[in-house]
Amino acid sequence: MKYEDFILKCEYVEIKALEMKYLRDFYEYAMQNEVGPSAGWKPHKSIEQSKKILNDFIDSKLEYGIFQEDKLIGMIGVYKDEYLYEKPEFEDKIGVEIGYSLNKNYWNRGIMTKAVKCFVNHLLKDLDYDYVSCSCFVENKKSARVIEKCGFQFYGEHLYENFDGTKMLCNYYYIENLKEG
Repeated sequence: MKYEDFILKCEYVEIKALEMKYLRDFYEYAMQNEVGPSAGWKPHKSIEQSKKILNDFIDSKLEYGIFQEDKLIGMIGVYKDEYLYEKPEFEDKIGVEIGYSLNKNYWNRGIMTKAVKCFVNHLLKDLDYDYVSCSCFVENKKSARVIEKCGFQFYGEHLYENFDGTKMLCNYYYIENLKEG
């Protein structure tokens, strides 16, 4: 399936490929001071900055939009796992890491929990990864709650280099594909 054709329906939200027509929606939440820093990136200062970043996301084909009624309200991405793959218990497994962000106007509605569960199910069942991992800053209690509600298990802590060069402590989680057979 081509990136442009990807659509994952998750009850009242959809996860689908990004397009430039959603630039204003992206900027609306990427500029929010509460969103970027909790995910490790600096809030956007201009729509031009958001345009460049959105274009990079589209080109990468690793970032997907979270939509409600065709409004981009967040993003979820899939990346190479940079932490667990080197641990002995994961050395023979193939996994990916996810990351996500959500417009603060949509927090505390269960939207991100729904999107993460749906996306993780797709990665484990449809794409047959052995595990999916994710992390969040220790201080980010909202994200930790989403991760726990989605069935991830705590693995440990690690240091993350933030956008401003500071090192921040993160909690690392994973969920395994419990394959039948």
